[in-house]
Amino acid sequence: MLQPVIRLDSWVIQGNAKNTPTHLHFGLYASGGAVDPLPFVNQNRPEPVAINAGLSQLKQYVRCNMSTVLNNTAGNDASKISTIQKNTIVQVKAATGKWYKVLLPDETQGYLPADVVGIIDVIRTIKVTDDCALLDKPDSIASMKSLISKGSKVPMLGMFGSYYYVEMSGERGWIEDKGRQSWRVNRIIVSIL
Repeated sequence: MLQPVIRLDSWVIQGNAKNTPTHLHFGLYASGGAVDPLPFVNQNRPEPVAINAGLSQLKQYVRCNMSTVLNNTAGNDASKISTIQKNTIVQVKAATGKWYKVLLPDETQGYLPADVVGIIDVIRTIKVTDDCALLDKPDSIASMKSLISKGSKVPMLGMFGSYYYVEMSGERGWIEDKGRQSWRVNRIIVSIL
């Protein structure tokens, strides 16, 4: 239904327009509310830090070559989130300076020095001592991708917690080493060859 248009010959003046000349209000809004627009319009902002980390690792899964600290921001003076063990698998999400922003298999995010990660290759072969599930995540409730039969030998590519990242018939996934969980578990499903 169309509504008639009424022409107004005068404006209602309210707010700060009573005492100032005509002006424009500029605002940015995100899902969480208003965002400070200064960083978007400031002409005197510092140059971003040069990226010295390899960009070929972006969006890739990589393996930590040594134990290291996961920080909440890039830089040696950042706060520690946790300690990352050698051979931990992480996904590189971004790079800044000599640091990578990474995502751990449990969805924890943080920053690692770029020089502590490398490509994923075979660490050693493990023999499965009981039938086990090849999981899509290192979690006991993760989806099963396939079943690995007792006696199978699979290349170990990395780890996270009590799980090994392995490859079976060209498919990568996670298997649980129940012997690494705790003293309450009475069977081990993998043995290191």
